[in-house]
Amino acid sequence: MFRTAPGEVRVLIEDWIYRPALRELVEAFGGTWPEGDLEHVVAELAEWSKIWDYRSGKSRLIFHDNPAKDDPHAELTYRAAEELGLLNPTPPSKNEYDYMLILGGLATGVEPRVKYAAQLVEDGLKIRIQIAGLGSYRPLHQKELPISHKYAPDGRYEIDHLVAMMAAFFADQRESPDLRTEEPGTTATTWEMNGPDLEASVAAYAAASSQPNKRSANTADTYELFVKSTAPEDRSKALLITSAIYAPYQHLDAAKIFGPKGVTVETVGAADPRRRAGHGHLPHAYRQEMRSVLLSSRRQDPPNRKCST
Repeated sequence: MFRTAPGEVRVLIEDWIYRPALRELVEAFGGTWPEGDLEHVVAELAEWSKIWDYRSGKSRLIFHDNPAKDDPHAELTYRAAEELGLLNPTPPSKNEYDYMLILGGLATGVEPRVKYAAQLVEDGLKIRIQIAGLGSYRPLHQKELPISHKYAPDGRYEIDHLVAMMAAFFADQRESPDLRTEEPGTTATTWEMNGPDLEASVAAYAAASSQPNKRSANTADTYELFVKSTAPEDRSKALLITSAIYAPYQHLDAAKIFGPKGVTVETVGAADPRRRAGHGHLPHAYRQEMRSVLLSSRRQDPPNRKCST
């Protein structure tokens, strides 16, 4: 679990960067730990971490061929992933939030996130204002279709799957939602419902890409759309639901966008029952997402002090 109030991002980055397992892993791959202030260390490590970029700059939201499973740094990587918050899911720290944001992505990840969010609400977690799914018009890959079509038989895009899942797990407590899917390139797919069982409304947002010639909307694009659409209250609290492996970098991206609006963000990861028992993903995937954290840290504005993890 990562939790950051406005102005607290620097200590989160500092704590994450200087955990011993990260330095041990960098040095195991032949890297030299940089000297200097935090900003310099982050910049140097982000540049060096190209060695961990098995995606070669391509989107994580596609299926890649797995590298060889015989990885000499596997155990060290798993130890670092656990120490750095990428491995083991943790529950929310509070009993009440203003917003719950369920992050989109591959259908294999969205399914356990929505189920986990629904279970939290069923178990008594209170959401005051809105439960929202944040997605995009990324076309579904053929390998996603068996999962997606359980909920959205005619779905073509990530947002189709996310909307259908949220309807399946949240709409049973209220009247049927008026779902509508816009054509790709528009800014949002939304619906809202109010029912007797939940104080919060339910909505979905499909962001347009900020770089339409290069990629589909990314996580930061969906955050920007949510902030623009809802104008969250100052001093409000948002709980983000994602997968544990992505929690650190997606949390940092959220802190950059929500912090200036006065919103405290907390990010928790949902366990994926389809993943390999014990470690979850293969080692290269954890190293890739450690690089994502370094890149997100480098993108932060000059950070202030105080934060909690």
